[in-house]
Amino acid sequence: MVAHSHHRQRLRSDADHDLRTWVSTCLERLDPALALIASGSMDPEAVHQARVALRRIRVAFSLVEGCPHTAPIQTQDPLVALFRGLGTHRDNDMQQSLLSGMLGQRWSDWAMTQIAATPKAHPADRQTLVHDTRHRMALNALRAWTALPQSQTAPRGKPWRQHLQKRLQQWHRRVQSDALGFDQMEVEAVHRLRKRLKRLRYALNFLYQQHARPDVKAYLRQLAPLQEALGDFNDAHTAMHHCARWRPSADQATCLAWLDFQQAQARARAKTLLGCLYTDLPSLW
Repeated sequence: MVAHSHHRQRLRSDADHDLRTWVSTCLERLDPALALIASGSMDPEAVHQARVALRRIRVAFSLVEGCPHTAPIQTQDPLVALFRGLGTHRDNDMQQSLLSGMLGQRWSDWAMTQIAATPKAHPADRQTLVHDTRHRMALNALRAWTALPQSQTAPRGKPWRQHLQKRLQQWHRRVQSDALGFDQMEVEAVHRLRKRLKRLRYALNFLYQQHARPDVKAYLRQLAPLQEALGDFNDAHTAMHHCARWRPSADQATCLAWLDFQQAQARARAKTLLGCLYTDLPSLW
């Protein structure tokens, strides 16, 4: 019983240490972005940086799922709401640059006239989102928790290393499973696969800072172009969604055909890269 208690104490200490370190790093990136948004800035990069940091915090909490820890888990629902609210603004911010980049100068000029003539959604004001009491309380709770003294400085214990390896292997296998049916995968399923790859890559990037194994580095090099190809696929789909809402015309038909071709090219690249992905996740230790 004493040994079991010591085991859980060490596991909780290791989980707390890594989670606190990771969340602290995310808050260092999140806080300046939220401050900029709260000041009234309309800079789309601030929204992007805030969402990246919030997603990384979600990945960190997902990584420790199933392990004892002292982090304030009740903070996650409000932060998910903040992430999604900022996502609507991100979509609006990116519409013009996305279409310009994918259509080229000839068709992007036409697309800009269509965007200007299309009624836009009016999501909750971004300043209101940042100042929302629930969001502020959740962030303050996280900041207070990360400010607590760190007690663990020894290398990670075996139970915690085993948990991390098992958790990441589960995420890797989900990606491998998705790869089997990639040819017939619907757009929403491709989007979920892209999010799973982000989750896996974020976790490995954090852990890799302290564990420089060549095979892990090689695995990460595989994930980067795959995530980029899936991102291009998603961008083409989003651009087609915008374009399909505009008044039917020869210009619209040409643009839709070009975006459909780009989406097919991105799917083909992703399929090739998925076929080259490691069969098993490399050992982190």
